[in-house]
Amino acid sequence: MTATITEVTHHIVDLSGYGALSTGIGVIGLLLLILLLIEQVLLQAYGGELYPYRARSLNVAIMPLLILLVLFVFLRFAQLLEWF
Repeated sequence: MTATITEVTHHIVDLSGYGALSTGIGVIGLLLLILLLIEQVLLQAYGGELYPYRARSLNVAIMPLLILLVLFVFLRFAQLLEWF
């Protein structure tokens, strides 16, 4: 697992151009966000009494990723519309 993460990171860094780099980072952020949201739903279903505490700790990771995803989508549309 660690080797895969390292290879993916090196591949993203080696990509040339802003579009490819932002796409790679955006996809990784989206996959991590989906994974965390699935984990939060599973905790809600099976977490029992400890759900509120665990959900708060997941929200610490989910909210910045959600903001990052919105930023990437906005920048992608801005690039498409040539606002820059």
